[in-house]
Amino acid sequence: MLKRKWDETRIRRILLVLSVLFGHFFVFTLAFTRFILYQLSTLLFISKPNQMAFTIFCFGIIYPNQVLSISFLCPLLLQLVSYFCTEHKWIVQKMILIGLMFIYFKKVNLISLLFFNIFRKLYGLIFLFGFTVYDLIHLKLPDLTIHYAPKILFIVLFIIFYIQCLKHFQWKYLCIFIVPFLEIYCNPFFQVYTLNIGQADCSIIVEPFHKSVVMIDCGQNLYRDNVERIIMPFLENKNIHAIDTLILTHDDFDHNGGYESLKDKIEIKQVIEDSNDKVNVDYPFYLLLSEREAKDTNDSSIISYFTYDHFTYLFMGDASKQIEKQLMATYDLKADVVKVGHHGSNTSSDSDFLDSLDCKIALISAGYKNKYGHPSVETLKTLETLHINTLCTSDCGSIAIYSLFHLSFLVTNDGMFGIIWT
Repeated sequence: MLKRKWDETRIRRILLVLSVLFGHFFVFTLAFTRFILYQLSTLLFISKPNQMAFTIFCFGIIYPNQVLSISFLCPLLLQLVSYFCTEHKWIVQKMILIGLMFIYFKKVNLISLLFFNIFRKLYGLIFLFGFTVYDLIHLKLPDLTIHYAPKILFIVLFIIFYIQCLKHFQWKYLCIFIVPFLEIYCNPFFQVYTLNIGQADCSIIVEPFHKSVVMIDCGQNLYRDNVERIIMPFLENKNIHAIDTLILTHDDFDHNGGYESLKDKIEIKQVIEDSNDKVNVDYPFYLLLSEREAKDTNDSSIISYFTYDHFTYLFMGDASKQIEKQLMATYDLKADVVKVGHHGSNTSSDSDFLDSLDCKIALISAGYKNKYGHPSVETLKTLETLHINTLCTSDCGSIAIYSLFHLSFLVTNDGMFGIIWT
């Protein structure tokens, strides 16, 4: 309507004044600031490159920590496509949007993406007449959402794809979007994760090339939904969409409390609650001491013992010193990494038992300043005396161990990095 009465320069001046007033009385969001800077640049410069350079420069000065935010980056990249790309602009723009949504949101709803313009007008009408019409309209769109958390390979290829499309679009460039379906099967490392879920337990073991996923426990807390807040986001970030085997060590809320919630959110192919069951993986994975003398639920904990890349792991659940003595009497166990029993309580981690394992790393899952005092001073002193490097989730956050052939290294959330030698 404005273009019918005034020229474009006058309209941009009016928009600039109205935008500044709107931001002054309400809020200058990142996207809104970029819009104002671009309107200003069109009044100061004639050429598109100068306009975009001015917008980028000023935005970088005002928000130096936000130059990679999607509020700024997305419209900028689409604007460059509109200016430089000479063919198939619509396709290139959609591909860029898909890539950005994967990178920033780790998911893409194809229905919303492809029919965005239609939905924008429809939602605009609903907004305008919302007080009378909104309750009468119930839209249920088909769920065609693709979940994918990009790694460095996809990000590098996406940058190359974008630059090439600005020069000259070719259909072969679209092969970049095969990467999300292949990248997950290209990881050669054996991965063992101990998640920081407070005073509870959850560990995830991923076989190279995504051949299998084993989860040991999925504990809950009374003050937080660990499945919703920690476990599922972690699985989505690792592009894990199914669990081959879930081992519930014993019937305690901090070990199996998240099972009901977890099974509704992700496919679980096998659930093990008995030491006599077999874990369906191709590498040596044993559930020890199926026959034992147990005085309580903790002593009935399933004990996992597995080996990969010449590294051996022992996960004790909440088993006590009594069970540790039965293990010594039954097996000749050696372990490079041990997840000590009962969150580091003094009821577990017998000195003779730990010494017989000849282990290098001890993992403890415990909540920060938990009411039980885990891990106990006694256990920590025992581990120190035996020169066993100890990592506790309450101190360093989640712990990840990666191995490839004879090389193994660990990384923690607080930035610790270490190499484990056989």
